[in-house]
Amino acid sequence: MRTSDGVTWVTVVGFVVGVGILLVLLAVVGVGDVLTAVSTLDPSLLVALLCVAVLWMATWSGSLYLTSRTFGVNITPLDSFLVYVHMMFLDNVVPFSSISADPFAALAVATATDSEYETSLATVITVDFLNFVPAPVFGIVGLVYLFVGGSVDETMRPLTLSLVALLVGLSIAGYLGWRYRYRIGAVGAKIVATTSRAGNFFPHVSPLSESDVDRRLEDMITHLETMASDRRTLLAVLALATSGWGLLAATLWLSLYAVGHEVPVSLALFLVPLVTVLELLPLPGGMGGYESAFVALLVALGGISPPPATAGILVHRGTTYWLPVVLGGSVIPFIFRRWENRDADG
Repeated sequence: MRTSDGVTWVTVVGFVVGVGILLVLLAVVGVGDVLTAVSTLDPSLLVALLCVAVLWMATWSGSLYLTSRTFGVNITPLDSFLVYVHMMFLDNVVPFSSISADPFAALAVATATDSEYETSLATVITVDFLNFVPAPVFGIVGLVYLFVGGSVDETMRPLTLSLVALLVGLSIAGYLGWRYRYRIGAVGAKIVATTSRAGNFFPHVSPLSESDVDRRLEDMITHLETMASDRRTLLAVLALATSGWGLLAATLWLSLYAVGHEVPVSLALFLVPLVTVLELLPLPGGMGGYESAFVALLVALGGISPPPATAGILVHRGTTYWLPVVLGGSVIPFIFRRWENRDADG
């Protein structure tokens, strides 16, 4: 079986499992009660919610634009937005989120911008990492606020602390990965060379020798160091990343408000980055596990009963999960038409 076929089957199985978990959640909470809560949705608030969600995607696509320009890739703000929503589409349909989606997202970036694959992979990894950087800050500050206010129920403290610990752990891993990038690159060169010979796991990369892979990884690390040395652009990207998290939290707050429940803004700012780590589950975009954890935390920390909490989360996911899936999937013909035109010109 080809690797692409394997990825497809894993994705299909992931969606089946994710939908199954959602159905169990709805059965436990009560389908009728959830539908009743959804029926109270204010249409005008839904329009506002969609606008905020698009603004969130546009803000984080700005990170792609600035990073691409820093790496010498010629791309317009519109193309950055289209390519970024496609990256989000991949993150949401491939299990383990960006960990497994980045190689495919890099192919899309290379195709749309006519750039080298290594440059595109460095761009994708940089954007994903920098967009994630503010998440632990939001999570830790929110946790401190909630603990001081006594809002964290005793039964939920282990789960809450575990998720925060995972956020911090990912941040530490990112720091250590950067500090020891050359050592990790040497080990990665051996793994990638072996994998590429075994089955062409990475798209648009033919079977390579260890020296070839090592050279490509060094090129990618050089690009990452270029971003690290450009302080002005780095700060601009981090500012966009922080704004994006704020807008994402606003979608949660609006989603709950739209079904009749107003929660503290601090709770929304805390929960969004906290639960986002569940997208690392072997499910497309964390489907099922993400919603279930969100409902449990909203009931415990926000004092909301399960039906409206579930309704609010479904609305929230409709604009932050399914909307990027639809938009990101719809730009596939645009991106790969560029690929076909490039081959024809070549």
